[in-house]
Amino acid sequence: MTFDATGTELENATGTLYAYTGVTINGQRWQNIIVPNFSENNGAPQFVSIPGTNTYQLTLGTSINQFYGVTPGDVVSEICLVVRNASATAQTRPDIFLDIFPPGLNTVVTSPQDGD
Repeated sequence: MTFDATGTELENATGTLYAYTGVTINGQRWQNIIVPNFSENNGAPQFVSIPGTNTYQLTLGTSINQFYGVTPGDVVSEICLVVRNASATAQTRPDIFLDIFPPGLNTVVTSPQDGD
């Protein structure tokens, strides 16, 4: 996962950035949060800075279900995310929700819009 801090409270941040993150499971947002205490750094996923940029990366491992400890059979439709600094005094606003699509062919119709 790549995060560009440009235009956020975290632009030009120094130090480690952390992810307060969970998933939307079966339509319920903010499930399976990795570290439930928002300001706790111990065990919270860390973004790695790409030198010379405002860009950071977070590796989720081999699968979203494994990373978030999702029970087999549950359906994950979003990653829920707030990126914050180590002291939790600066963060992304509003919360970020990243759509997750099931394996296979997925399409989005962008034109025509609204009957055009």
